[in-house]
Amino acid sequence: AARPMLTDREVRSTLGSFGFSGDSVDKVCDVLSGGEKIRLAFARILVNPPNFLLLDEPTTHLDMAACEALQNALADYEGTLVIVSHDVEFVRNVATSIIAMTPPGITRYAGDYDYYKEKSAAMALAALSRLEAPRKETPAAGKKASRHERAEKVRQTAAQRRPLQQKMAAAEKRLDILHADQAAVLETLSSQAAGTDFAQLNQRLAALQKDIAETERAWEDAAEKLQELA
Repeated sequence: AARPMLTDREVRSTLGSFGFSGDSVDKVCDVLSGGEKIRLAFARILVNPPNFLLLDEPTTHLDMAACEALQNALADYEGTLVIVSHDVEFVRNVATSIIAMTPPGITRYAGDYDYYKEKSAAMALAALSRLEAPRKETPAAGKKASRHERAEKVRQTAAQRRPLQQKMAAAEKRLDILHADQAAVLETLSSQAAGTDFAQLNQRLAALQKDIAETERAWEDAAEKLQELA
């Protein structure tokens, strides 16, 4: 059913949550920037939401305040929501289950982003343990593999594993640095200190979020390849 007509106060409150206040409330759509049009579109959708929403990179062109407003609105959304996003913090705050599409296939994780990271890391460690465990020899063409063949196979597998393990370790170290930088930027933004260049900080935050997403993908790619070697 359509939502009843909103009062002027309710309209201004909704627009205000997406960054429209003062004279900007009376702007015509033709003069809005790309980011403002995106924020207005979300405000319109969430005034009378449909039963199903498919959002592709919804935080693109949104500043931190608009992202928080969108997160709060989606938290109250009662329909089915599917999001495609590289914004790790947004996914962490909104998603209740994760669908990971990787070279081995599609896997659904019945939990939030942190649950997904924990489970995918556990799967990678399990794969690594299987690789390092001694394997039972099997006959080939009626004969056991020669000692030389077994040694060569172990050497090749170890040579394939080593760069993947190094890549995962490097990604983990970089993620620690990036998350620390992100926390520092968020703390500065939340302080609302006079003279703060919020536009520059929001750009820095967006760059960090992109870097975090790319580094996590690199870690996941290496983990998946380790699993394939098991």
